[in-house]
Amino acid sequence: MIVRESTAPAFAGASNSAESRGVGVRSEGKGDSTNFLVFLSDGRHAEDVELDGGDRFVLWRPSLRRLRPPGTPPKTSLWGLAYYLRILRSRDYAVLMVVRDGKVVHRSSVIPACFRWPFMDVNDLQVSGTWTEPAFRGRGLATMALWKLLVLFRQPGRRFWYVSRVNNAASVAVCSKAGFSYVGTARRTCRFGSRFLGSFEIDDATCAGERTRRIA
Repeated sequence: MIVRESTAPAFAGASNSAESRGVGVRSEGKGDSTNFLVFLSDGRHAEDVELDGGDRFVLWRPSLRRLRPPGTPPKTSLWGLAYYLRILRSRDYAVLMVVRDGKVVHRSSVIPACFRWPFMDVNDLQVSGTWTEPAFRGRGLATMALWKLLVLFRQPGRRFWYVSRVNNAASVAVCSKAGFSYVGTARRTCRFGSRFLGSFEIDDATCAGERTRRIA
């Protein structure tokens, strides 16, 4: 299936694509310098998609016996633990995988609001952990998986956030094709020397006419 660019409404103070703002082309900074771009969608314009050529979608959810999706590093279990410890603010943590001949060739996660993204509302979801097997890149799998996630998890009032490094042109292109709007820049902070325990702080963003609150 051909995935069409969404006509999702632009957010006040931000144009509908990163390219029109000239973002996504700067070198990544060091330390706590601003080196992330923040995108947002309500999922209303997402179209359901199906895969061709023997590929299929598989939706993984955590269980006590399987805290991490197949093929992911052990540190991924931390999100499964956060789910069961109710650190995540909703029960919608999931990973959508694209499987071909029994092999995972793509995966994208949706992670509920938590300390890591304090700008998110309780029902919002963060798209994260997007990965495609190198031999399968450039085939649109990431965009189709993102559309599928929006269709599966959209709810009235829910927003989907997408954070990308400024120098990751492929990632920016994926979320732009899926109808996400650029809303600002962010920096990642550390806590107790750990990036995982740190948070993303939005530097400058305006959404739906309201100033997005700054995170201390």
